[in-house]
Amino acid sequence: MSEPTWTPSPAYERMMKRAERRKRLPVWNPTECPEMLGDNLDHRCVKCGRELTGRQQRWCSQGCVLWYQQNHHFNSARRAIQESATTCAMCGEPLAGDIQVDHIEPAEGTHGVKSCRHHLSNLRALHVGCHRERTRLQRSKSSE
Repeated sequence: MSEPTWTPSPAYERMMKRAERRKRLPVWNPTECPEMLGDNLDHRCVKCGRELTGRQQRWCSQGCVLWYQQNHHFNSARRAIQESATTCAMCGEPLAGDIQVDHIEPAEGTHGVKSCRHHLSNLRALHVGCHRERTRLQRSKSSE
């Protein structure tokens, strides 16, 4: 009698592909961002400079924490851009429906990690078609 063979499910294969992609992502280095430099010996908020009290380590308020998240976590940054944008940065037409968020300096696969590439100043809102065209142009330049 032969041993039954195990066939991985599509969900398992997707999970393994995600795990492989995570291994290839660069490790976030806090020294790449001026907001995260040092060990905060002066015990002041990294964003606004207010003196920290109690158990606070880097941020004095939820507003300062939100600022950090919107500038270093892509999902938070994307949400902020999508909620505030009114026109497409490429064509200038009004935005409606599905809004894509483009990294001016390409993210190069760092969407899932904390990175200074997600600073709001490096992001802009585009129509789906405009974003597709921009990505196509970037890929054609990088393959040259």
